[in-house]
Parts: sequence; structure tokens; C-alpha cells
Amino acid sequence: YYYLAHRRQIHNTFHPLYESCCDLLLLIIITMSSGGTVNPYAKASNVSANLQAGNTQKVDDSAHRLWSIFRRETRLPPEATKEELEGSGAEYTIMELAQFVLKQPIPIHFDDDLRPTSESNRCITATVLAGYIGKYLKYLRKIDPDHPDWIGKKEDEYPSWWTQIRPKIIDRAQNNQIKWQGTFSFGVPGTRALYLDLDAHDGDHPLKYCDLKHVIMALVKEAKPSNKNIEMAAKIMMTYDSVARGGEVKFQKFSDWSFDYMTYVLDTKWSETKTCDKYAMPRVPDKRWWFCFFYLMGAYAMCANGLYRTEAQKSNGFEHTVFPDLQKVSDNYVTTLLGSWIKKGLAGAAEGIEEFTKMFTAKSLRIGAVNELALHAMITLFNACARSGHDTNTSLDSYLDRSNPIYGLPAAYALHGYKHIRAKKAVFPKINARSLGNVNKESVERLVDAMFQINIPEFLKGGTLRSVVDICAASLILHYPKVCSDCGPTNQIASKLEDCAEKAKIVYAGKPLLSYIDVLKLYSTEIKKQFDEDVKKSEMGDVAEGENGSIELLQIAEISSDVKEIKENEQQLMDELNMYKQAYEKLKQENEQLKKDYHQKDAMLKKANSKLNFLRENSSPVRPLKHPRTNDEAEGGDDDVDTPVSTDDVGSNENVAEPPPPPAKKQRNTNRSDSINSSTGDANKTLTWALTLMADGNLFHRDQKLDIATIPNDISNKSKMRHCLTLIDFAGDASDIEKLYSEERVGQKIGTLTEAVSRLVTAAMDKLHEFEGNTEGASAHTEKILGLAKRISDYRNKIKKDLSLAESVGQVPLMELSELNRRKEEAANAPKPTALDMFLRSSKDSSNNDK
Repeated sequence: YYYLAHRRQIHNTFHPLYESCCDLLLLIIITMSSGGTVNPYAKASNVSANLQAGNTQKVDDSAHRLWSIFRRETRLPPEATKEELEGSGAEYTIMELAQFVLKQPIPIHFDDDLRPTSESNRCITATVLAGYIGKYLKYLRKIDPDHPDWIGKKEDEYPSWWTQIRPKIIDRAQNNQIKWQGTFSFGVPGTRALYLDLDAHDGDHPLKYCDLKHVIMALVKEAKPSNKNIEMAAKIMMTYDSVARGGEVKFQKFSDWSFDYMTYVLDTKWSETKTCDKYAMPRVPDKRWWFCFFYLMGAYAMCANGLYRTEAQKSNGFEHTVFPDLQKVSDNYVTTLLGSWIKKGLAGAAEGIEEFTKMFTAKSLRIGAVNELALHAMITLFNACARSGHDTNTSLDSYLDRSNPIYGLPAAYALHGYKHIRAKKAVFPKINARSLGNVNKESVERLVDAMFQINIPEFLKGGTLRSVVDICAASLILHYPKVCSDCGPTNQIASKLEDCAEKAKIVYAGKPLLSYIDVLKLYSTEIKKQFDEDVKKSEMGDVAEGENGSIELLQIAEISSDVKEIKENEQQLMDELNMYKQAYEKLKQENEQLKKDYHQKDAMLKKANSKLNFLRENSSPVRPLKHPRTNDEAEGGDDDVDTPVSTDDVGSNENVAEPPPPPAKKQRNTNRSDSINSSTGDANKTLTWALTLMADGNLFHRDQKLDIATIPNDISNKSKMRHCLTLIDFAGDASDIEKLYSEERVGQKIGTLTEAVSRLVTAAMDKLHEFEGNTEGASAHTEKILGLAKRISDYRNKIKKDLSLAESVGQVPLMELSELNRRKEEAANAPKPTALDMFLRSSKDSSNNDK
């Protein structure tokens, strides 16, 4: 009986049959224990009444907590007042309460922040929710018994307005539970829509910076080869463009992609997890790079090898999976992952934005996209549902061919800012003779080959999806200047594109002396000009064929387009002017600092020359002692010592200082380990200590790699320290490295440098542990400079060995272990040279030696 009663109290079960079972069981227990002398019915009813009272108390506690949360979140006093209920105040208070409890799921057991206190994922049912609101109505009646809404009514009677809205509250709550389908996001802050661009300016409210534009731009700004920012930006953009649930991007496959030659759009079929449905998803380009499917997917292919699959991925069946890294996790985890990256992209967009970022999750993408479509004057419910996958709840659903991309095309045009959403054919940026000329076209084709590493058959030359590669390449070139303006000239996408341009040796016809960066800008201008003309012709042609196709409307459309283009160009010029002004001020400051350093060093050189002249005049010639090469000299001698010469005495021989005599030879220590440590003096020095020392000494500077900074004399093994700094450059987070620069030290809070150094050292040790591929934890090693340098040197030697590089090759740059394995695999699969090739190569080498 105790077990059944306890279960009833936990699950709030009040079914009559359940009550009868409990009473009957208690009756049997009491009768058997008392020999039938006790009145069992009285005992059973008393116990039942006590349990009922306990359950009622529990329900009252939950109802009171929900009321308190409602009053707190709506900025109302904890208790309602008689004045608040005057007139129709009671009805309005109940309506506000109903709106609050219906806008988000409420767990069956919740805390003061509406978060679940147990592992149960169940929500309060619609009838229980209505019961809670009914209890508040009784509470309001006690505050003002003489209120007109309940004068003349019995204790169990309610006002007429409550009788009317109670069924609506229950219906709405039931519909919400069907709509949410178990994908609950518990907590007081409701999920907000993430709109495309809220046009935020300096000084605006932080919420105005919470849009997709700031998310994508922040991810691209902070992107580097060691993180997945570019790939995550592509996933977030694709989910938004598809008006989809967060986890559904996991199921994208290249085998579902095709070109529809009726509408000339790329159709990337979309799979829904909740309905087991698959429908057309047409893609169109966008003039905004941060919302262009072809730009961000092209960046994913170029910077993250998105069109290359390893042998392991192929054998696992992931050759045609768009994002192979998502296949090992559930779609619910992907939803959570997208939400966390959205918050990461918004963090730091504006001062005070942190308290608002918790309102944005992966669900915000779909809410924002649906609202963008709803705000478009030309989009119908049918158009929106064709894009989002929702049913229209009409008999048309069973007749429509959902695999036809033409139904979702108007919504695609609307999302991407096209004036006329009924265009018959999509227009794309192109790489062809019409936009670039025949000579430039050949140069761009070399650039395309250098940009993408491809081994998926459909994207190779002659493949069914090769045109997608050309569109992505054209989009990357088209938006190159704007991305440099928005995200800085050193962002990962622009830097990678510039490297590929240099590798391809691109040229512009008739202008052979241009740098490859200037050639890229000219290519961008030509592609943009042709793309804008094609879009304008397409839109004007659609207007002319429509019912309102008058000459006046054509002229208005053309003027409007020209005005918009002029404004965009003006804004771009202003952005470039501001960027140049900032660069000028920065160079001016650096020039002043260089002048200051020059005068200081010149004074030091004069002083050193004076001392050397004094020693030369007052000392007898002594034969210098021979000395062994130090470790630093053996490894390349980073510490070059310049002969001090005053700039005032150039051309005079009498003031030229001779190099100082070498140090005397130290006595050899027979103990090897003691000898190493005693000669270097760095045995117990850690990377944390060294980084802090150099940062405090203002030895790190912006726009300068850490490993070329001046190593202080406190560190003997300078070459080993440079090994460690190279690893920090490779693995460290850019924001933490920023805190080491001397320019950032002024006004920095105490502890900021310590925290940044700690994170950098941890990142370096984790990356080194990843290089070594050990199964033990990274904590098994210390952060001593000598030990870390030895491990880094071993990994560099491994790179030489795996890539079959000659020993005479100097220090090789670090690379990810996966990249090393890929290059090693390519080298192993490359055709071996024949005897004739080897003979010709040796003959060529001999000829070069003779020359």
C-alpha cells in the first residue's frame, strides 16, 4: 500500500480505479491485522484523505512557484493588490498569466528558473496548466471579495470570461505540445528569432547585434586552420537557408544534389527527421557574402577540404556525406552544437550582449527564417511551407510533387533579397569568356584547380556537379574585396585565396605587372559587373512579362537598382577609407616607436664603442682561447650578434669596433644529464614562466609571429624556446595571443595575462599530445622548455621522414597530424619514377653542378 500510495503522490495520479485499488489493499491489511474488529472503511478513508491532502499541498506549491516566476518575469510586485484588479484588471491579469505559461514548455517538476529538477522530460499537461490558472483566480477572489466579476456567485462558480477562455487555453497548450514534439528548451528566457540583418550601429541596444550577419562574420574573423569556424559557419547558414531544424543538416548528402535545368538552380534535397520526409531545396546566390550558400560552401571546400574524402571516410560510407564529422553524433547533439556556436558568434559583438545570447539557440534559425518569409509582402503560406517542409493542412498536400524545386524557389528568392520572386531562371556569378575574356578565363581555371582538392567523382571535371565548383569559385572571387573589408585582410578565407592565386600565377590580360592581389580584385570587379547585369536583366524581363509590365515600372526598377548600387559603393568606399585611416595611424605610431628605439640603440652603440676603444688602447694582445660550439650554435645559431658601429662614424676605420674575444672553454662534466642542465641553465624553466617574462618585457608585438621575437638572456637555449613559440603560434587562440602583445598591455586587468598564458600553454601541450598520438593524458608530460622543445623537434623530424624530405632541409613548418597522414598517403600512391626518369634527373643535376 505504501508503494502504491507513494507512486500516486509522485505521478499525481487521481484515477478512480487507482484510488479504489489503494483503498481495497488497505482494507485487506487492516482486516487481517485486527481480526475484523476495527472499522476498515473509516481507516481507509482517513488515510486516503491524508494522501489527497498531501497531493493537494504539492500542487499548491507548484502553482505558487509558477505564480511567483510569472510576477518576477513580468516586473510585477510579488503579490497582487486590490487596485490592480479594479475594472477589468482581474481578467487582464489572468490573460497575461495564460500568455506567459503558453509561450514555453513547463517541466512537470521545476525550479525558480522553470528548469527541470529531475531527469524527466515530461511537461505539465494542458488540463493541469488550466487548473493552476484556476487556483490563481481563487487567489484573486480572496484579495478583492467585492469585485464585480464574482459578486452573486457561489464559491465554486467562475466569471463568464473565464468560462470562455479556459477551453482556448487547453487547446493552445495541447497544440504547443504537438508542435514542440519533445524538442523542449526549458528555462525562463524564451527562444528569440535570429533575423538576417538588423542593421546595428555603434551605440545601439545589444539585441540589435543579435543577427545572422554578426554570427557568421565573427566566426570568419576568428577562423584559423586549427579550428572549425568556417565549417560551422557553413552549417549554420545552410540550416537558416533551409528553414530547417537544427539537427537536420547532419543528413545532407552530395548524392541527393542535382541541377534542375528548368529553373537552373542547384537542388539539395532536404531530409526531415520528424516526418521521414525528403523534399526539394533549391539554392540561389546572394549579394551578401555571409548569407551566400555558394560562398560559404566554397570556403568550406577550399579551407577545410570539404570536397576531399580520405580512404577511411570512403570505407565508412561517408564519401558523399557533406559533413562527415557529424555522423558519429546524434541529431539532437548537432542541434545543441549549432546553438553553442551561435552563442560563440554573438559573444563580444557588443558591450553587454552576454545576458542576451542565452536566448538564441539552433531553433532561433528556423524561427528567424519563418518570420523573414512572413514579413515579405509577396510570400504566401503555400510558398513558405514549400521551403520549410510544413504541411498546408489542405487536400493539396497529397497532390503536390514535393521533389520539384520550383515550389520552394519563390521563398528562396525572398530570403536572399531578390526584388522579383517569380523569376523563371536563377542567375549565378560565372567564370567564362563573357565576363573575363579568353586569356583571363584560362588564368582563372588554373586558380580553380589550385583552390580545391577534390576526389569526389561528381565534382571532378566532367562530373554532374562540376558546375557547382565553378559557381563556388566565382562567388569566392566575387566577394573577396568585401570579405577583406568586413573581416580584415588577413582572414583565413582571403589568405587561402591569395595563396592559391600566387600558386596558380594568375594574370590579367594587358596588365602583366599587377600583383596577384590586384589581379584578384580586377577579377572580382569583372565578375560582379557581369553578375549584376544578369540579375538586372532577369528581374526586368520578369516585370515586362507580368501584368504590370509598363515602361514606367521598368524605369523605376532600373533607377531603384542604380540608386541601391550607388549607396552600396559609397558605403564600401567609406569603409575602405576608414580602414586606410586606421592603417595610417598605426603606421605613424610604429614610425614614432622606431625613431625612439633608433635613438636608444644608437646611444648604446656609442657607449659600447667607447668601452671597446678603451680596452683596445689599454690592453695587450692576447691569443683568444678556442671554445666549443654551444647547443644554440649547433642548431643554427639564432643569436646573431651585430658588431656595434655608430651611425655617426660610417666610413671611419678608427671607430669600428672589433668583435669581443670568445668565452673561455668550460670544464667538461662527465655526467651527461648534469652537463646538459648546467650548460643551458634552463633545466627547470617552464613555458609559462618564459611567456610571462617575455610579455612583461614587451618583447611580443602585433603583426609579428611569436617565434621571431627577441629571446631574453634569461633563457640560454634560445633555439629551443623558438620551438615552443612556434607551437604557441600554431595551436594558440588568437584572442589569447593578442593579450601578449606590448600594445595590449596598457590598462590590462591583473590576472588577464596569467589566464591567457595558462590557456596558451594548455593548448600547446594538448596539440603536442595530439601530434604524438599517445593514448595517455596530456598531463603525463611537464611544460618545461627543454622537454617540450625535444618533443617538437621529434615531430618535425617525423614530418621530414614521412614526407621523405632530405636531412639538409631546415626546420619544416608544423602541420596537423591528419594533414601529414594525407600527404604521406598521396606520396605513397604517387607513381614511382622509372629508370629513365632517374637517369635524366641525375644528368640534369650533374649539368647544374657543372654550371
